[in-house]
Amino acid sequence: MKQPFALDVQHHQRVAVITVDGELDCRTGSIVFDAVRSAQRHNPLTIVLDLSGVTFCDLAGFRGVQRSRRAADRRLVTVGSSATRRIGRLLQRIGVATEAPPTVPARAA
Repeated sequence: MKQPFALDVQHHQRVAVITVDGELDCRTGSIVFDAVRSAQRHNPLTIVLDLSGVTFCDLAGFRGVQRSRRAADRRLVTVGSSATRRIGRLLQRIGVATEAPPTVPARAA
């Protein structure tokens, strides 16, 4: 059964946190990219892309994350994916950081 996609954007002082749940694919990768571009309008020092709720990610989803990183000009930091370690390893291979800065609180369980 397909898990619904959800995206939430929160602004905490100079940090924007974008939380993604569900599947990252050809439909949702561009939604993530648009959310990152929108968050940039608030001029944050850091944009955290929380992928810990991602259950599936295809090539188009990874492209959305890559495009987001380029658009954010190194201000984008991603935090893990609980779906599989493979997603985390693939994010590392495409050059996207996978650790949260220490000043950003972890997602509430």
